[in-house]
Amino acid sequence: MRKPAIIVVLIAAAASAAWLGIIRPAGDDPVAVADVDGVPITVDRYRTEYAQYLLETGLEDTPMRRRDFLERLISVDLLVREQNDNGVASSPEYEFSRDRVIRKLLIEGYLARAVYDSIAVREQDLRQLFLRTKTTLKASHLYAPTLDAAATLHERLQRGERFEDLAREHFEDPALAENGGSLGYFGFDEMDPAFEEAAYALEVGEISPPVRTAQGYSVIRLDDRLVKPVISETEFAERKANLSRYVVVRRRQLAKKATYDALLEEIAPRIDEPVLAALFERLVGTTIDRREQVTNIEMNDVLVELDGRTLTVGEFFDEAVFASAEQRTMVRTPEILDAFLEGIMIRLAILRRARGSGIEEAPEFKRALEDELRDWTYERAWEALADNLEIPEDSLRSHFTTNRAEFRLPEQVFVREILLESREEAIAVRGTVTPDNFSDTARRRSVRPRADERGGALGFVARDQLGVLADRVFSAESGDILGPIEVGGRYVVLYVGERKPEREAEYADAKDAIRRQLEFVWLRKAVRDHARELRGRYPVTIFDETLGSLQLRQEQAS
Repeated sequence: MRKPAIIVVLIAAAASAAWLGIIRPAGDDPVAVADVDGVPITVDRYRTEYAQYLLETGLEDTPMRRRDFLERLISVDLLVREQNDNGVASSPEYEFSRDRVIRKLLIEGYLARAVYDSIAVREQDLRQLFLRTKTTLKASHLYAPTLDAAATLHERLQRGERFEDLAREHFEDPALAENGGSLGYFGFDEMDPAFEEAAYALEVGEISPPVRTAQGYSVIRLDDRLVKPVISETEFAERKANLSRYVVVRRRQLAKKATYDALLEEIAPRIDEPVLAALFERLVGTTIDRREQVTNIEMNDVLVELDGRTLTVGEFFDEAVFASAEQRTMVRTPEILDAFLEGIMIRLAILRRARGSGIEEAPEFKRALEDELRDWTYERAWEALADNLEIPEDSLRSHFTTNRAEFRLPEQVFVREILLESREEAIAVRGTVTPDNFSDTARRRSVRPRADERGGALGFVARDQLGVLADRVFSAESGDILGPIEVGGRYVVLYVGERKPEREAEYADAKDAIRRQLEFVWLRKAVRDHARELRGRYPVTIFDETLGSLQLRQEQAS
């Protein structure tokens, strides 16, 4: 479901902003621009969210636009008030969301106070960054999932082994194995921040010690450096403001990483490796959020001792739910599980220190929490309206008739897939699979959910549904078998079947797309209509004089 634009604005202007100085300290401008059943929409809240809205949209401030935006905030508060009266705050979903938001704000607050506040930007920093934007590097790297493995690679290089030989030995990706781990030429802000910092600090031919990146560890060799010869002082002056903002963002990223590394060393975790190995064995074939499927392991077993406390297997699962869905489904190797556990340990250490510093008592924290929970509650109200939304059939057909030329079906090809965890498995399957036995093999071997029911069939797919596989699939002939191909750390073998050319869509083919096109417009209308109904239940007062005389930040600073 597409979220309303107002939600994006509210979220962008709320919690993080409180710690980074966008929102004023509590106590400023308590005057209200409106009142919804006794609850004010303060000048401070309105100013922050309206200014962010103008920034996001590029629109100019006008009296009519001010009033229209205030009406949106009133609609938000009316729907939130109704949800609260219906008991949403006592639901398990609300409690979980509240816990998640508190954790996020505590971590943001701790980093803002302990790390970000000390970051300063000098003229020299901006000039160095400007030079970097004019510099292109060529580098090669050796990847390792752990520091120990990366250190071993670095030691072997120091003993005289060739970079290219180690690349052939360690890379599963055929291209990287054959080209000596070469990444080719890259420029400013095209690589992982830590990788980029290390690469730009090297001399041509120099090899770095292991560098920790978001994916693991890299040993980097700088192969070439190209610098644009003419650097204009005028161009530097024009880009100075943007460069300054970039330096702050990049230094926050690097400072956060350094803080995490230092915390991990400080808490000195002692992991029970047999328990961790048993946990990984139970997780194979499932995901971390499927706790009920992890059997034959004691939830009270101590997984790690750290920071003066223990973390049991059960507590590991309790903490894991606060990671993103993507992170929870990525734990497919022992190394990734190690990194996932490391993230939990760092998070627990920061939360402990943040709570000890009194951040939760700060007015900014309380206001940011209130803002985030209001946004969450409004999303639930929006989703409730969406669940009950019915777009009349005649409206769908009318839109199709009026805009029929827009609705075309792209070229499609029928694809079956066998998804496997390792390259070795994929090579073995590729050696035995044929067009005739592909579906049976997919039922037996593929780890894709429901592959056993569908024989690995992905159905007819368009180019834009296949991502990095698109070119290979659409250049293949019907009946071809492709692979193995690495995708996200796993391997696929594909069968390419029948093709359908691009063609004009019939109404039945286009109906879902038409519904998606009209859904947002109809939902906006449903929200407005429902908010209008709620005004009969909850009194609303607008203070026009306050709204008209309100000054935005830029006006106050001038």
